[in-house]
Amino acid sequence: MQSLELLVTSGTVTLIALTVLVVEVAVLLILRRDGHRLWDLVANALSGVMLILALRSSLLAEGAMPIATFLALAFIAHVAGLLARFRR
Repeated sequence: MQSLELLVTSGTVTLIALTVLVVEVAVLLILRRDGHRLWDLVANALSGVMLILALRSSLLAEGAMPIATFLALAFIAHVAGLLARFRR
């Protein structure tokens, strides 16, 4: 249990999550079919990355500004993805 706490409090868990996300995006890009739009994938991945970075900033006690910045960027990426889907 101590190792799990260290994994979280050190922020390492966020690095693992970012690695998984990058691998997932790479696999999806390789397997991408014509029906899957590239921007949907990019916007979704960017939103996820920003949320993970906000979590990392929080875990590492980096202060409110980095957390708020990453959350705002995640929101912008999310809205961009939604707008792209609604325009189809």
